[in-house]
Amino acid sequence: MLFLDGVYVDYPHKVLRFVGGKTPSHEELTALVGTITRRVGCKLERDSKSGTSE
Repeated sequence: MLFLDGVYVDYPHKVLRFVGGKTPSHEELTALVGTITRRVGCKLERDSKSGTSE
């Protein structure tokens, strides 16, 4: 799993600099978990109907 805490920015004539991202809010994390839950549920339903389990 990949968690991005920020990005490296290449400024002209300077070294790469890490710029941190903002921390997600409780509401953003709740929405993300809801999206993942729905997608996994749909995938499991499709797999059970087709007889596959990948």
